[in-house]
Amino acid sequence: MAAIASVAEAAGLTTIAEGIETAEQAQLLAGFGFTDGQGYLFGRAMPIEDLAAAMDQLSSAAAYQSSPAGVR
Repeated sequence: MAAIASVAEAAGLTTIAEGIETAEQAQLLAGFGFTDGQGYLFGRAMPIEDLAAAMDQLSSAAAYQSSPAGVR
């Protein structure tokens, strides 16, 4: 796995690890050099109808986390 991540990095490509289910797997893959990942650790599959609401929740949470302390 480290070799795959190294070759991709040398080629200027982004590596995406799939099927990550635990924090330990994410840490191991990050240690190998994978830059992005997807899997149940980050979110479960959902119907397309629920996607817009989930994206709104994520963007609201991100805006809250990045706002100055006095704005919260």
